[in-house]
Amino acid sequence: MSGNTENENAPGAAFSDRARTLVIVVAMLSLFGTIGALVFGRQFAPPPAEPRDSYGRGALGHRAWLETMRALDVRVVRWTQPDYTNVSAPLFFIEPDRAETEASGQTLRIADIVNERTAAGRITVLVLPKWTIGMIGLVGPELPALLRQLLDGTPLGQAQVHWPPAISRERVAIDTAPGLLGPRHLELPWPQTMTNATAVVEGPDGAFIARDSTSRFFVISDPDLLHNFDVQRADHAALSRDFISLALHADTIVVDEIFHEHIETRTLSELFARFPGILALAHGGIVILIVLLMGRKRFGPPAVEAAPYGRGPREVIEVAAGVLASGQKVERLAPRYIEHVILDTHRRLGLAEGKTIAQKAVAIDHVAQRRGLTPDAERLLANAASASRDTALALANRANRFRASLLGAHAVGARSAGGKSPVRSSGASAPVTTPSAPSSAPSSTNRSPPA
Repeated sequence: MSGNTENENAPGAAFSDRARTLVIVVAMLSLFGTIGALVFGRQFAPPPAEPRDSYGRGALGHRAWLETMRALDVRVVRWTQPDYTNVSAPLFFIEPDRAETEASGQTLRIADIVNERTAAGRITVLVLPKWTIGMIGLVGPELPALLRQLLDGTPLGQAQVHWPPAISRERVAIDTAPGLLGPRHLELPWPQTMTNATAVVEGPDGAFIARDSTSRFFVISDPDLLHNFDVQRADHAALSRDFISLALHADTIVVDEIFHEHIETRTLSELFARFPGILALAHGGIVILIVLLMGRKRFGPPAVEAAPYGRGPREVIEVAAGVLASGQKVERLAPRYIEHVILDTHRRLGLAEGKTIAQKAVAIDHVAQRRGLTPDAERLLANAASASRDTALALANRANRFRASLLGAHAVGARSAGGKSPVRSSGASAPVTTPSAPSSAPSSTNRSPPA
């Protein structure tokens, strides 16, 4: 046995000192990770990207447009809260998936938000969707019913949306009419325009950007002006920049994400499957691991006392059984036995000095000197490290005799676990049997245990 502390050798300990330190370190790291997730969770784990929002990097996303506006000195804020009361900058609803949604226990409708902001003198911009992604990733035209739902109830509810008769993904070159933001050169596939509304940017077949009578509500009819694969074409990026600065008179805009399902989930499976909820599962795993490791060791004495081994010395039988079970050599067994004797003697003397086995041996030698005995614990421990096959048994016998002389025959014969009376051999006058060191042959005075 190579351990240096009694805690590592204690039969009832669930963990060694090293394992206990490792568990504490892992638990503390997990705790700090949870605190960091609670404080900085939104920065570490932004909401997952939907196909057509300012997080999306695909063909229908607007991440490139958002980063381009930032590069052109426009401050862009992505809004993920269902409360728009404090949003004073122009608010963009870019290709919403629906006209109303549920968030934080309340129903939100785009028309209601637009009307409230218009009445408060705040600007709102609605970018209509044009394409939709099917079940297997195929892109097709958006349902006209959704466009109608998005416009109904707003100040531009009377506007009509138009498309070319044939659906085509070939880009068409378009020159807009002169005006505040024109003329501009655009390249759009299957252009989507609006009529029956005041045009801000107008093409041959209708308006690409329209406004209401108060200039507080704007609608961009064709979202390809903002898509990742089209924002760099023609004058699309310049048109967006001039629209924000000249038409909206703003240098900061807010992009809504609520109507792209970017809301807090209340499904437990989704909560624990994502960061930082996954940390809760990590904590649970640590707790289960600790319980399983603790269950490997018994706490306290057994419920039922084990049956006696018979008339042979219990310690000799235990050591012999250990040799037979693990096949250890005598030169390895003797140092283990000597360490056991020193630890057992230190405990039964009631000594508090010493943490390592070497310090315990020094404390035992001090007791031997006070009692007028030859101190031998420290020398036994030193000789055990270099024990050979020829000297191992002699050292073990020497350690046993040293313990017997220090504790007395009666104390040594007592069982170490419970301190009960020792096992006596047959006959009233027979002496008490004492534990002895392992030997190559059984003693003639001790009978073998019953089979």
